[in-house]
Amino acid sequence: MALPSSVAITYDQTEDITNHVIAAETSFELLMSAMAGSASLAIKDEQRTLFFETGREIWLDVDGERLWAGYITNIRRTFAFPVVDTTQGVDQVRARKWILSCSDFNVLFDKRVLRNEDNYLNQIPNFTSDTYDGELIREALTDAKYFDIDDSEFDVVSEVDNVVRPFDPLNEGDAGDGAWVQQGSTLRTFMEDLVQFSGAVYYFKPDKTLLHKALETTEARWGFSDLPTNGAITGAVGYQDETIGFRELDALEEGGPATMVNDALIWGGSEFAGEGQTVFARAENESSQASYGRWQIGEMHFGETGFRQQRGVNARANVIVNGEPGSVGGDPNRGLRFPQWQITLAWFAHQVPTISGNRDHLRPGDIVRIELHSYGYTSANPHVLPLRRISISFPSLHESGDAWVKMQGTFGLQLSDPYTLWRYLLKLTAGRTPVPISAVDGDNPAPFGAIFSGEPTPTPDGSTTLFELPDSRGYIGGTAEVYLDGLLQRPGIEFDETDPDLGQITFADPPAGGSWIWIVCRVT
Repeated sequence: MALPSSVAITYDQTEDITNHVIAAETSFELLMSAMAGSASLAIKDEQRTLFFETGREIWLDVDGERLWAGYITNIRRTFAFPVVDTTQGVDQVRARKWILSCSDFNVLFDKRVLRNEDNYLNQIPNFTSDTYDGELIREALTDAKYFDIDDSEFDVVSEVDNVVRPFDPLNEGDAGDGAWVQQGSTLRTFMEDLVQFSGAVYYFKPDKTLLHKALETTEARWGFSDLPTNGAITGAVGYQDETIGFRELDALEEGGPATMVNDALIWGGSEFAGEGQTVFARAENESSQASYGRWQIGEMHFGETGFRQQRGVNARANVIVNGEPGSVGGDPNRGLRFPQWQITLAWFAHQVPTISGNRDHLRPGDIVRIELHSYGYTSANPHVLPLRRISISFPSLHESGDAWVKMQGTFGLQLSDPYTLWRYLLKLTAGRTPVPISAVDGDNPAPFGAIFSGEPTPTPDGSTTLFELPDSRGYIGGTAEVYLDGLLQRPGIEFDETDPDLGQITFADPPAGGSWIWIVCRVT
């Protein structure tokens, strides 16, 4: 009977080694946040015809789609048995066995260094404030301008989107400009500097395409359920209310000292930034402390990018405890002041829904819905978590390449996740929780917690920084989403919630005359 999936494992881009692979000792791993995934392959070499070199590529294709690709980093030579009889001559040995350890293409983020071949000794010239992050990435990588990436081999353009204009936390650029990270920094440092407040997702895909996209584009089209729908999906972006079944569930709710933080103490500063001093911020949640006890974390970031001024440590403390911005009370449960979930489960490659005949496989970083009806987490209130890790193994692999291909995923939130990820998860879950929601404007009253969406007063004139909701309306602190000329502003950076009870926000810099401001929040 034919097995449900077709597997091809390739060495050095051309040599099919599938029929040499020992399935039970072979696995592939993919990780979130562009961390280098790994692979371990056991290869039988009964005819002594195989040879492998470090630096060569290994590819894994399942049903014609490349799911993993990277470089051989270590090679171990051994035998399949503890003792091998060579008295009949080495040409009779049938027990040669290779063990290959590999890293996927994301290892390049740590093995490519920013440099300017026109001038290795000085800072790279500043970029203008209206330059988008995607433009900077394409500029740095195209024609290997600032990084030694061969753009004839790697696609560094087609899936690199403009997400936001980068934030220059050090104010190192000239007025209105931004600064590149210093020469000698890794490609990962460069990318993290661009996405530290945008929350954009980036990684090298197995087909050698660099992906850099807004978080909203990573929402999985389908999810998991113990009452699966097993329906069809389309190429449209976003969740489509379709689920598949799973196996080997382990859903862990972690609280107390293991994962909870309801009191964050953050130190930063620099001898160069601001007045040249140490800065400090502390965020506490008294409600969480009363329910679960006090659980602290301390972080020291003196001299580090993003923490050299007060607004940087403020933002860090708030995101740890409160999941800021956007967290309201205790529902939904965002921020580490609440117990956190980590879920592992498994599925098979042939279960994955298809689009135009191609399976829509999940990738680390995707936002996935998980329904556990048996425990009361239905489609109305599912777990919505990022996929952090995928392990691919082969319970059965025939020499022909027919196989059972097993995926095991780990889903959960971590302290290092950007606050935009918390915000996005809040957005996804808000409609599934019993909170009062109704559209209001400046003229109509509404119940506590209703959504306001509109322009504040007064009109921007180039000098005013304090704005407030019309009709002296207040809002729930932590719920304000502020847009300036269509661009989302960052709380604690571009604006502060000055006095929610009075409906007031304050911009760090006065919006120019002719600009337009838009606020979305929950009113009191």
